[in-house]
Amino acid sequence: MVNRFVRDGVFVRANGTVLVASCAPSTWHQAAMIAALSPGCTAISHGAAARLHGLDGFARHEPVNVLARKGAWPKVRPPAIAHFTRGLTPADVTIVDSIPVLTVASTL
Repeated sequence: MVNRFVRDGVFVRANGTVLVASCAPSTWHQAAMIAALSPGCTAISHGAAARLHGLDGFARHEPVNVLARKGAWPKVRPPAIAHFTRGLTPADVTIVDSIPVLTVASTL
């Protein structure tokens, strides 16, 4: 059924596992959610996390930075950029606008 919806243009495959309604406008928040849901990704990070938290100077940060655990092979597409870490804990991740993102403390 999903393949039929993709074929008929109801949904678009944003990556291998994430589907987007074709009627939904493309936004930076949509790109952030797609990147966060991509296999191998843990959370939005770096400047993109600062933008989601509303920190000064990051309102126009365009790249969508994602953090993955060392050894993961995240499947992200531009404008997403993958970064890797060995020291991420569940306490370092929070939810902003339904998107998993590093906490402000971890972002800074």
